[in-house]
Amino acid sequence: MTDRPPRIQKSFDKALPRAFVDLRQIRQVLIPIIKNAMEVVPGGGVFFIKTWVDNGFARYIIIDNGPQMPQSDLIRLYYSFVNGRPRRFGLGLAIIRRIVEANKGTFSIANKEKMG
Repeated sequence: MTDRPPRIQKSFDKALPRAFVDLRQIRQVLIPIIKNAMEVVPGGGVFFIKTWVDNGFARYIIIDNGPQMPQSDLIRLYYSFVNGRPRRFGLGLAIIRRIVEANKGTFSIANKEKMG
């Protein structure tokens, strides 16, 4: 593993519809997800942030090439006090999911082939 930070690739759709959300809460969602991606992606790795419009709704995806988690662990990550790393409390995804749903959105996490 190298000390180089991961590269960030972005693709933002300029035609996103106006979203009626609490921006402070959405920042509380995006910042820890991006920070986590930067922590788990190996040095010199890549993570990708993309936005687009799908049936009139704004969509966001963050993809990284960090290590994959077993499927059984992915399901458990939505519960409070569960996570995939030692010495962490694991509230993040449980809270993130609630914030996104409170703003009329949906949130999911999945492994991608050869990516995290």
